[in-house]
Amino acid sequence: MSPEITNGIFAISGAVIGALIAGLIAWAIQANYRSRKSIKVLISKPRPLIDIDESVKDRIIVSMHGQEVETLTSIDYYVVNTGNEALENIDINFSFSGNIRILGGNCPKLNFTTESVEDFAMYLEKNSSCNIKANFLNPGEEAKGNLLIKNVPETIDAHFRQPNVKFKIEKNYDPAHSKIITDILFDAAKSNFFIDTYFRIALPAYRAQRNRDRI
Repeated sequence: MSPEITNGIFAISGAVIGALIAGLIAWAIQANYRSRKSIKVLISKPRPLIDIDESVKDRIIVSMHGQEVETLTSIDYYVVNTGNEALENIDINFSFSGNIRILGGNCPKLNFTTESVEDFAMYLEKNSSCNIKANFLNPGEEAKGNLLIKNVPETIDAHFRQPNVKFKIEKNYDPAHSKIITDILFDAAKSNFFIDTYFRIALPAYRAQRNRDRI
């Protein structure tokens, strides 16, 4: 094969690859500005805090908020805006089945600042259900809280309905395991120029994490 043909093949290949990359970036920019409203709720497995053994429970009395408890569990929850538009008037209902009673809960950790506790708060509706309400949640914003429950729930569920908003729920969420996987995928993505460029354009949460890494 003559040098002229070889050079021509490389020139054509380079032009095709360049066009594909330009097309991918253009598509990513277009996808980034396409409206995507979505919210995700992650719920951990119940974690035992108090569990009185049968052999001593008739001699020990433990109470919380005036309620006698033999078993007390904690459940962590996470609420994340996974879309690219702000969500308003958020109202997520958590419900539990079984011989349980919600004794308390909070929203102690936010990755954003608020001027009022009503911007993101928990409201106890019944003994076995509660609502998480927020005035709004921007893309990439996350709230983490926990619930204290008497006994162990048989089932856990969360419900959210809002027009044109996609809702996802993940149960038995393990933050430690998920962080390891996320860190591995994040490091792999940012080490590849094309994937890193695409994710920075298309994913606000990825872009925010990359900016934090530069600090």
